[in-house]
Amino acid sequence: MNYLTMNSQNPQPRLLRQIVAALKSGAVVAYPTERGYAIGCDLANGSAYAFLHRLRTQQKKATLTLLCDSISQAACYSFLDNRSFRFLKREADHLSFLLPATQKVPRAVYAGKRKIIEIGIASHPISLALIKLLTTPLLSVCLGISQAQDIDALAMQQPLIRQKLTWVLDGGPSGDVLFDQIDLTGSLL
Repeated sequence: MNYLTMNSQNPQPRLLRQIVAALKSGAVVAYPTERGYAIGCDLANGSAYAFLHRLRTQQKKATLTLLCDSISQAACYSFLDNRSFRFLKREADHLSFLLPATQKVPRAVYAGKRKIIEIGIASHPISLALIKLLTTPLLSVCLGISQAQDIDALAMQQPLIRQKLTWVLDGGPSGDVLFDQIDLTGSLL
């Protein structure tokens, strides 16, 4: 596990490019979000999101989220009707949304036959810059940890994390905001 200290308000582009290259080659990265620290991977990497599925089952209250940089990117991976789009535009800051998945989302990402995914819109500068540079959403599991140093303690308790986690992006203290999950599938199904 490698640590990389980043400026939380103005992330360094050189370091971001290094992390994006690692993500594209299959790395799993811990990074700050507005919810706290999350572990994420590139959506195109099958073995990495298999790891996230296992991690999600081990963590209580953990959900698998597609973290997007904008509502327009979220619309590429989920079906949005006008009512849902207006709601997302108004309330995207501290909410995550359950939406029907499009065919761009790999089958292994959504659970069951319903093809429902959780979408979040990033607002933390590091996660937002990472997603914009990656050009695809980050598939992530929120850890509920507000300090990067607490990831070490979690990795000691769970060998699965210690084995697979490649980078920890330390952007200082991160949000402890509890996000509500809004189900917008009813208006579309």
